[in-house]
Amino acid sequence: MARIDLSELTIARVHTAFHRGDYSAADLVQAYLRRIDQMNPRLNAILAINPNAVQEAQALDDAFRASRTLRPLHGVPVLVKDNISTSAMPTTYGSKVAASRPILPLDDAQVIKQLEGAGAIILGKTTLPDWATDFFSASTVSTWTQNPYDLARDPGGSSSGTAAGIAANLALVGVGTDTGGSIRLPSSFCSLVGMRPTVGLTSLDGVSPFVGCQDTVGPMCRTVTDAARLLDTLVLPTSPQSLAPSGGSYAAHLLPDCLPGPVCLGHLPQLGAEEAAVEALFTQVLTRLRGHASVTVRDLDIPSLSSTLAAASIMLSRGQHDLDDFLRTTVGTSLKTIYRNQAYPPTNFGIPGVATHASTLTDRSTASNARDALDRIITAHLGQAGVEVLVFLTTGRAAPRQEEITPEMGVTFPVHAMLASTLQWPAISVPIGFTATGLPVGLEILGRPLSDQRLLEVAFVIEQIVQGRRPPTVD
Repeated sequence: MARIDLSELTIARVHTAFHRGDYSAADLVQAYLRRIDQMNPRLNAILAINPNAVQEAQALDDAFRASRTLRPLHGVPVLVKDNISTSAMPTTYGSKVAASRPILPLDDAQVIKQLEGAGAIILGKTTLPDWATDFFSASTVSTWTQNPYDLARDPGGSSSGTAAGIAANLALVGVGTDTGGSIRLPSSFCSLVGMRPTVGLTSLDGVSPFVGCQDTVGPMCRTVTDAARLLDTLVLPTSPQSLAPSGGSYAAHLLPDCLPGPVCLGHLPQLGAEEAAVEALFTQVLTRLRGHASVTVRDLDIPSLSSTLAAASIMLSRGQHDLDDFLRTTVGTSLKTIYRNQAYPPTNFGIPGVATHASTLTDRSTASNARDALDRIITAHLGQAGVEVLVFLTTGRAAPRQEEITPEMGVTFPVHAMLASTLQWPAISVPIGFTATGLPVGLEILGRPLSDQRLLEVAFVIEQIVQGRRPPTVD
């Protein structure tokens, strides 16, 4: 059996190895399964393994030997968040309520069908907080997931296991979902590239909702290029041709020797750090970006940003409706029942917040008007400053210790990623380095709807300049 170095593998390197005959898809899957056996007891990132993974890889190897052609994700082992339905493995949504009910088997979610159609192998399902309702990993199914950079700290939520697993090289790429930062926050905590695509660009069929108009499925990877290649497959095949990326791929212009510049960034100082170590790193990174020939950074002051953002939030009102509707129709329970029975972790802030929220039509109308105002304000400042994207810290803090996490922390934690979610705009978090104590920090890049390709290009430029990721030493 081939000996494979799994550290920081990329799709391109794997496909090159397949062509050279260095190893097969089955070899790669078995290598990842051995690593999962070794590492997952310490990380608690993976809930279930696809029992057919090796067999599927062998079928792909047979097809490659016959045709000598590779599909876009041929033989790529993928971890997917466990709120995405799979027929080969149970879907628990992170909740013991769902895990205890005979609601399976489910059909594959649309994104699973697309991944497998592109040659990917769904390697396993990953942990998440109950119903994807928390910024941290605690779950009634899996308890806590550990951050591979510091096992005492949290990997973030709600795409917790995907973040920890991909950061620790338990698979090649991962898929998460994002409502209020659920891809980008854990990506920041785990030194990953995590993208929230434009709402509607990827399918939500077979994915549990939280806030339907903000929910989106996206890539979580170790490099921007792999995120772009994964997004190529995740995008709905029914998307209009006019929305197709130039060059036929989101990765078409991501070339290290020819950066897709120049890049003009609008920096939002208001979305800054709450920890000195994070602030020190971010200041260094901004200085490095300002000093690069292909990058311009302009500070933007938006006086009404915080108040308008708070007024525009619909997480509680829409979450109450959309999640409760899903629970009633799919699981046979209700949000109020889960809350009344305390069938959620004691540190979870989302379920009690959503279950007890009281809002009127007037409240929802006011929030909608505030969101429209926020859209106009941000759009106007982009135009006035002559910048194409905004940049800021994905979150103002590094990953907290799990012993410190409380429901109140979920309410007050500085998740700057909420700006993109509230606007319903696309955004991407990119690793920019580590604090003095070795904790990852992420930079968020926010753009207008359908600017996904340009966001990836800007992220690639920043990735190449900063080179902010390194693998954890949890081994």
